[in-house]
Amino acid sequence: MTSAAAGAQSLVPEAQSLVRDISGGRSAGDVIRDELARVDLPTRHRDS
Repeated sequence: MTSAAAGAQSLVPEAQSLVRDISGGRSAGDVIRDELARVDLPTRHRDS
């Protein structure tokens, strides 16, 4: 399996948990912001 395929496969449970969070009443923006903070991806608006 290529690393790209493995990476895509690992996103499936992530997506499912996001759907659960959104359907649980959290806004998509809150969910996305939390996920970005959790995985610590570099963002354009990083606070120093």
